Amino acid sequence: MTASFLKSLPATVLLLSCGLEERGGVNSVLTGKGLDGSPVVLGVSSPTARRQIALDVRPANEEGGDIHSVSLDFNIEPSLRGVDSEEHGRPWLRARVLQASDGLLVTESLWVLGEPGVEGHLSTIPLPGCTGKERCEAAYVLELERQGPPTAGELHLTWSTYARLVWTDPDESTVAVTLREE
Repeated sequence: MTASFLKSLPATVLLLSCGLEERGGVNSVLTGKGLDGSPVVLGVSSPTARRQIALDVRPANEEGGDIHSVSLDFNIEPSLRGVDSEEHGRPWLRARVLQASDGLLVTESLWVLGEPGVEGHLSTIPLPGCTGKERCEAAYVLELERQGPPTAGELHLTWSTYARLVWTDPDESTVAVTLREE
């Protein structure tokens, strides 16, 4: 369900004005931003690639609210090309998300590749340091690494990320969300 939801999102801001909860007369608004990242090709001689992602949440005007919660989701679609047989096994893909500031591991997953239609999802990454603030900046590194038995062919990857924000203000136009690859 997440994959089809992420695929249906344009790379522009998606605003859903829905009163998620009511707190002292202030509604929460769900808003988000999707990003289709630059393609990645991993070969035997170049098995690792890194992509840096920056998130910026700020009030769009002086009437801004506060961040109730913000999180990131990642979707990775691998395609193994140039391999005719599985006599040497299948390569693996390890995907990790690291904090850009200090390199600390946030989440990781490992997939065995070769089956058509395999997709990888990295668990939702909450950003608790942003809660209760008007503004939040965060940067992460998506690290993609080909592992496993040495097999021929190239691993072509497309990836996307989606930032989900709950903003405590009755008007979604008071928040600006920027998500970009650096």
